[in-house]
Amino acid sequence: MAITRWWTSLGHASLMVLAILANSALSATIVSLQTVNPGTETVTLVPNGSFESPNSATAFPTGWTRLGDAFCATPINGYAADGSWAAIANIDAGAPNGGYEQNVTVTAGQTYVLSGYLWNFGDATHHALVNLDLGDIPGEAQLSIAWNTLPNVVNGVFAYESFVAPAGGQVTVRAFYDAPVGGTTGWPVQPNVGQWDNIAITPIGTFVAPVPEPATFAMAVIGAAGGACLILRRHRQL
Repeated sequence: MAITRWWTSLGHASLMVLAILANSALSATIVSLQTVNPGTETVTLVPNGSFESPNSATAFPTGWTRLGDAFCATPINGYAADGSWAAIANIDAGAPNGGYEQNVTVTAGQTYVLSGYLWNFGDATHHALVNLDLGDIPGEAQLSIAWNTLPNVVNGVFAYESFVAPAGGQVTVRAFYDAPVGGTTGWPVQPNVGQWDNIAITPIGTFVAPVPEPATFAMAVIGAAGGACLILRRHRQL
């Protein structure tokens, strides 16, 4: 099992280019949606993983069970790939957590990738963890973003991690917030805590992460080329 990563720091953004060997395990990875082209990923959405049904604002999107104070509404800081609706959890009712969950059928023993778009609307004084997981089963994929996990998480991240499907062939996908701090008022995007969209469980052999933004990718290539030239010069000086 192997995964290769190349990172380059670009001010407030980080670009990650992945070369993945077939059937490799993927550790939890979080990348800003501002550094990729949302919608260019290859994933298999869970039923109504895009929250587009019933194509209206509702507390009860098709196929999902509501947890606490959550709604399906127009995306905040969204992208074309989000469509018209996303899941949003609110804090004003004072619930310790909130979001949605659903049971999804998988093939026991097969490796999948859990992925989704997540937004965290907190700041230093008002914040919570925004999570996507599989109900705390052993060896689960568990994706969690804090208000400061990456710069500008208010504009969304693409997060993913692989897992091996358990015996029984079923997992519970949960999109929820927890551990709120700061009370029920004064939040940066009051009363919203977090947002989720495009939740997917994809066989690892077909999963492809979103394509980096062209300008960001070009800067990464230039940076890598510059580093190679520097190494070559140093070798020649020896």
